[in-house]
Amino acid sequence: MRALLLAAALAATALAAPAAEAPKLDPHYPFRVDWANQQLPWYQLQPGVFPPHHSDHRVGGTLIAADFIHRAGRFRIDHTGEVVDFTMPPFATIAYHNAEAELRDVPLGTFFLFFLHQDAHGAFTRVATMQDEYSMLANHGFTWRIAGLRLGDGRLDVVKQKLSENKLDERHDELLVDAATRVWKGDQQVKLADLAVGDVLLIELGEGRGPRRCSDLYVGVDTHAAVTGKQRKSHVAYLKERGLPAWIDKIEGKQVTVSLFGDRQALLALFTDEDLDPAKLAFEHRHVEMVVANQELRSYNPPVDKRGTTVISVQTVPTDFYGCSGERWVVEPDLLLEGFRVGSVVRLFASPKWPINDMPFGEGAYEHAFEANDLDPRQFTYRTDFANADLPWYRFDPGAFPPAHAQHEVWADLIEVDALARTARLRSEHGEQLDVALSPGAAVLYRGAEAELAEVPPGTRLRVGLHQDAHGAFTWATTFIDDFTSFSTSASLWRIEAIQPGDGPVPGQPPTLARLIVARQLERVTNYKNEEVRPPDVSRCLLAIGAQTRIWKGDQRIQLADLAVGDELLANLGGRSPTSDGRCTDLWLGADACKQVAEHQRTQHRALVTARGITALVERVDGRDVTLVFCAASRADFPALYDGDPWGKGVWVQPLDGRLQATAPLAKVNFKNHLPKATPAARSDAAACAGCSRPGSPRAGGRGRCCACSRTVGRCRRGRRR
Repeated sequence: MRALLLAAALAATALAAPAAEAPKLDPHYPFRVDWANQQLPWYQLQPGVFPPHHSDHRVGGTLIAADFIHRAGRFRIDHTGEVVDFTMPPFATIAYHNAEAELRDVPLGTFFLFFLHQDAHGAFTRVATMQDEYSMLANHGFTWRIAGLRLGDGRLDVVKQKLSENKLDERHDELLVDAATRVWKGDQQVKLADLAVGDVLLIELGEGRGPRRCSDLYVGVDTHAAVTGKQRKSHVAYLKERGLPAWIDKIEGKQVTVSLFGDRQALLALFTDEDLDPAKLAFEHRHVEMVVANQELRSYNPPVDKRGTTVISVQTVPTDFYGCSGERWVVEPDLLLEGFRVGSVVRLFASPKWPINDMPFGEGAYEHAFEANDLDPRQFTYRTDFANADLPWYRFDPGAFPPAHAQHEVWADLIEVDALARTARLRSEHGEQLDVALSPGAAVLYRGAEAELAEVPPGTRLRVGLHQDAHGAFTWATTFIDDFTSFSTSASLWRIEAIQPGDGPVPGQPPTLARLIVARQLERVTNYKNEEVRPPDVSRCLLAIGAQTRIWKGDQRIQLADLAVGDELLANLGGRSPTSDGRCTDLWLGADACKQVAEHQRTQHRALVTARGITALVERVDGRDVTLVFCAASRADFPALYDGDPWGKGVWVQPLDGRLQATAPLAKVNFKNHLPKATPAARSDAAACAGCSRPGSPRAGGRGRCCACSRTVGRCRRGRRR
């Protein structure tokens, strides 16, 4: 792979310079860099433009979470412990084992150097590339040679050498190892005691806030070649299945100019292995297939959307930019699709031998799958969390149902609830205290079913949907959703891949007893061949277990020692902060047991509603006819709340104020009719509204919620007055 010069040492020198020293200047760069030009602004990413090398800010840290579908994750910065959420632009690459990789290839706990650009808010969260220790050494032709063994002290004395010059560095260093360090020779794992003076090493570093321990040692140049070759082969197979990613630089008439992403040398090696000669493709006007993809490199429906495309010409361009492969092709598709626009991402199936199938279930951008579909910002006339920053937020009206995605969502830990005043206090992940008022129709989903906020244990992390009050502050809360519900409604579970010992005492944080490496798996699906299959995992993260973590199997508490690799579970979290990824407050073990937990919560809430009545909004009064719209967090669960069809039966109603306190006694009314499903008041895009506009359930745990009401609020009960 092409070596990228690192500026970490230079940056450290600049930071250590005396305050009186004049700022360093580097005329080679018209923007700020880590080691110079502090008076200049940082380079800003631009759509459809590869950022130049060294335009980034470099930070070392440990990968602690990875979202394979959305090309995002979290890492913990070395030494400071700060936790950073990152995303990857379409051109971004990963170097792992000195080959290109995807997030799904990388074990959590691996140390990386992250090459970061600023996002729209000025935070360094956009990854241009990320490189592990193995790749950084191998890229520059370096290895470590063992000069001495002190295994009793957990140390290896080593000397850095440059293979091309067969020259040893005069300075000696040491590597830290322990019983958890894995040693690889060929494809076999050997023992630390098998190491010998003179062995040549490449290494991976593990997590740590001080001197870093080696998580893996790779012994011998033959091992290095095999490890790199294995990763490269895996990535080539990944690209052949999904197509080569590129974006559109220019469209002239029917001709489309595209720039391919990736490392130059890796792409040329792929061409050689696949017997592809781009110049020959252009000279003979060969056909390739081109499909539309999104900014996360996810295609839509390749077998249907593919367009036969003629290669017109091939150009070689400079590669001094992140993500630029140096390959620019001019192609002519047989039909210009709507998705073929300047700046848009496409994938190219460059060989007729490459199969063109839908992406694995859950990964494609156009299918009925977990968080699959794209949202078009143009469909919203207000600001959302993901788009339209130039528009105002939806103007919250307590007497109306706000539309989907109109709220601002935050993750926050519940601190306390005043059920009578319908207020709550929470602490956001950034440490801010949030004092909120619950709208009369506020929806709470806890353990997979509707609940009262007072039922949620303090310390539980919730996804809270907020709206602005009259002063512009986000103090109206309309939704509260725990992690358990977020997972259960998307038909996914965590699966334990490994159980690691805890970190021990960390200043300012409770001790961690264990850490679970877990993968997020979707439920089994039936493919086009009518075969039941398990889709690939969609993400991976670390779950920390503390002394206060409650572990459940059904309604029974179990011990940490009862957990095993392969167990499926759901979890609620809490305690996440800028320097902590939080800990599990509760774990529920087993898919069937999790369903039982949700059913128990559902039954418990049904009993509460039976005794108290169902909250409803008076939508309209026509003479003696009153139209009510019921508030419920889950449309699927709502029919069971009124125990059958109320047709021809008496219903008791009671007016309430905005805090759901009675303002008049119960009165009996007669049920007249259901509203037609197409009636606006019965729509279900405001998901806490129990009105039905289509069969099936709305997105329980989704973003639109019923926000009644400054108008009349009431509760309805079936049967006799009590």
